[in-house]
Amino acid sequence: MSSDYTSGGTPFFFSNFPFDIKESDLWRIFRRWGRVSDIFISRRLNIKKQMFGFVRFQGVQNVRELKNHLNTIWIGSWKLKANRPKYNRPAETRKEWNMKLKEKVSEIKSEPKKEWRAKEKETYANIVKTGKSISEQTQNRSRVQAIHFRAEETPRDWLKKCYIGRVSDLSKVSCLNECFILEGLSHIKVKFLGGFHVLLMGENETKILEAIEENKVWFEEMFDTIIPWEEQFVAVDKLVWVRCRGLPLKLWNTDCFKHIAALMGTLVEVDNATLALEELEYARFKIRVTVECEAKLTNYMRINENLYQISVEEECSVPEHKLCQC
Repeated sequence: MSSDYTSGGTPFFFSNFPFDIKESDLWRIFRRWGRVSDIFISRRLNIKKQMFGFVRFQGVQNVRELKNHLNTIWIGSWKLKANRPKYNRPAETRKEWNMKLKEKVSEIKSEPKKEWRAKEKETYANIVKTGKSISEQTQNRSRVQAIHFRAEETPRDWLKKCYIGRVSDLSKVSCLNECFILEGLSHIKVKFLGGFHVLLMGENETKILEAIEENKVWFEEMFDTIIPWEEQFVAVDKLVWVRCRGLPLKLWNTDCFKHIAALMGTLVEVDNATLALEELEYARFKIRVTVECEAKLTNYMRINENLYQISVEEECSVPEHKLCQC
């Protein structure tokens, strides 16, 4: 089955290869399977955040067989993925590609700039005039598209004796119960609500108020605010442990993790085993994200002029009360 173009040759699209490989290296690899006339690696990434390129072969007699051969290529731990271009047409050579690119740039420069603003867009004048941004003016919960249904409400009268505390330091959340015991406040139990918030439970409302008055300085250090329980309270944040892969050990530090965590939320703390390099398979740290956000990403990142492919995934946690106690 011959499908070779009379002049342009037979192009293939390829992806999933090391980011530091050169075109000359790929040329040596591809020429094992045919007569290579041109190779091009794009500087942009595809929709999967991967590098990609095109290779053109001359004198191809069996396109399907060549495609199968190309898909057996391994470059280190990377298995090359090759396919025919989506549109069945000759791919440009590097010279043709650069010529077209220059033409597009010159066209863009010659065209007058068109300035436009979408209707209802925020403007400085509008904000000064009204004192509020458009987003604040148009915000109306009744217009939000939502799923509507009615459900039974279970009364929780004991919650009326409780308080909601907003901790000042998220890294202290995990050991908050121990802090209360060491301070002599073991009669107050703490349950994590999510994000910055915890539930303070005592024998009655008076006990908690008395403890706050008697240990005012300590409570001010531990909490930003403490308010009585509110029936409509919901946590808008969550704390999750994530595992980060793709970073060299020289970048395993709080500063680097803070930059990566900022892509999803806020860094809370780094696992001691990660800082001590006791576990080298992945770096582990805790971040704060909104409840609707999944702490997961895979992306290329240029750190100190070096390119790395970083992946972060959220740990699947099991509540302590469901763990085996044997």
